[in-house]
Amino acid sequence: MPELMITKIYDEKEVVGYGGNQDWFLETWPQKAGCARVLGSNLYAYYMNIKEAHKNEFLSIMDDLYSYMTPGRMGFPFFYKFAHQMAKRMEKENIHLRPKYLKKSKSVEMSIQFVKKSIDEKHPVGVLILSHLAKELEEDNWHWVCISGYEIRNNKMIIIFSDCGVRREIDAHILFDVHPRNIVKLVRFES
Repeated sequence: MPELMITKIYDEKEVVGYGGNQDWFLETWPQKAGCARVLGSNLYAYYMNIKEAHKNEFLSIMDDLYSYMTPGRMGFPFFYKFAHQMAKRMEKENIHLRPKYLKKSKSVEMSIQFVKKSIDEKHPVGVLILSHLAKELEEDNWHWVCISGYEIRNNKMIIIFSDCGVRREIDAHILFDVHPRNIVKLVRFES
């Protein structure tokens, strides 16, 4: 079961997050539209090798990403701009990342291979779910999440991801189901 490190977030001594959570923002708008910044912060922490952080420290990272991924009236559903801004932010840390995209998958298998290659090569995957029909993802439409791993269970590939500070799992055939109304875009960063 390959699973990459996602920062454990603490408040006092209690773990409160598997990665960041947009609900931690102090203002209302970022709480509603800050998921791109949370994904960016999860990726930043991963590439900076930050294994654990206090909630306030992680919130500082999330705030730092604001100028790179400022949500507009529609949030931040900008696939290529997200990747460009993420690479730009990491350049400041002298970490050179190149995005690799899967904008529109032709099959479940194509998406699975993209994720497997990414995780096996130690790169988390940013996922923009613009729309999805699956009941399991009804709260994740128009939303960014971070794939951190996968597991083969009962001959099915299970995707592991961080979503608003929660470690979640979903069957890859559900997440990557090819349907005209399922719009799921993937990006990984390579050094």
